[in-house]
Amino acid sequence: MRYSTDNFLDILPSSFFCLKLRVNYYLLLDTFGTLLDTKCMTPLKNLANVFVSKSRSPQLARSSRREISDLNSLSKISGFTLIELLVVIVVIGILATLVVANFSSSRSRARDIKRKNDLNSMKTALRLYYNDFQTYPAANGGRIAGCGANGTSACAWGSIFSAGTTTYMSELVADPLNNSPYLYTYAQRNTGDGFTITAVLENASDTDSTASQNHCAITPVVANNYVVCED
Repeated sequence: MRYSTDNFLDILPSSFFCLKLRVNYYLLLDTFGTLLDTKCMTPLKNLANVFVSKSRSPQLARSSRREISDLNSLSKISGFTLIELLVVIVVIGILATLVVANFSSSRSRARDIKRKNDLNSMKTALRLYYNDFQTYPAANGGRIAGCGANGTSACAWGSIFSAGTTTYMSELVADPLNNSPYLYTYAQRNTGDGFTITAVLENASDTDSTASQNHCAITPVVANNYVVCED
């Protein structure tokens, strides 16, 4: 069978070697097409016919298929599939959620520890006040009414706890969050011979909440409330 230069490029097989021949042939025609006569082109066409006939052999065809198969295999392992990317994103999201939850839980537990320490410090200050006045201060809207010149004015949370010239606490600390329901609440009881200070804990599983209320004979027990009393 004879091949013309018009259909010569269309019948070359799609292997890498023949692709190179196609490119070179185009370059040859673009660069030297005006200088080549029919006698010079004939050997090139004959050479092309040889490659075309050889490309039809089963052995070369199998070789070409192997090359294509190898390329397909490389393309499959060269990157992540969509499913793999989705799995990675989901795993990262779960880990990030766990980290944030643990961090938040640690901060709330730290605030609960501070609340307990604050209330016990107030307990010590109130005992000093009792020694001076033979009574615990009255309550005023959940605040300690033990400040001022006579020791009967309401003390502001976050301010000094002092009566007259005596300072009982340099700062009557407020709750770390200091917004409802996380507020300290003071109450006098037993006609001045007792008191309670209550804090709301963030950790619902903290057993100190129930234990402190039982110790101070608080009934009924209120969930999450930590209480200190005169003892």
